[in-house]
Amino acid sequence: MSKPLDIDYKTWVSVNSSAELSGMSLVVYQHWDTRRAASIGPTWRELEFEALPPAIIPWCVVMDVNDQEPHLVYRFWGTGRVNVHGQEMTGKAVSDFKPAKVSNAIIKECEALIATKLPQLFRKQYINSKDIEVTINTVRLPISDDGKNVTKIISYALGDQLPSSSDTFFN
Repeated sequence: MSKPLDIDYKTWVSVNSSAELSGMSLVVYQHWDTRRAASIGPTWRELEFEALPPAIIPWCVVMDVNDQEPHLVYRFWGTGRVNVHGQEMTGKAVSDFKPAKVSNAIIKECEALIATKLPQLFRKQYINSKDIEVTINTVRLPISDDGKNVTKIISYALGDQLPSSSDTFFN
């Protein structure tokens, strides 16, 4: 029997400027930041998701934030994530993501973003069942369709951070 995926938070910070970010995470943040004006975040339409560089979109997720259960639902789950995680999550609740340890961490991260209404950067160390270790940076950014509340969350991770064995890292 293989051992479960382990996760350890190295850093959890609210992002106050792009100085905390690099690589594709920085590109996603700058795209979001130029479209939000003085608001919590841009509206879904203002974000112009499809205008992100094509190499980034497969590594993004977009979650709808609902008042009723399920509270967080994947609106978009990039194809790069399908390949790495072996799961298509579009239209499914975040709580349905497996393993539960990771979905619980994602929910906790999103709840922090919803409460603060600020972009968040998470630096997590993963160790898989083969004892391969990788540190992944995830940036989560608020989208506000009403200018007052977080109504969606866009996240980027993985695309420029995975080891060469990434097709089987999480499986």
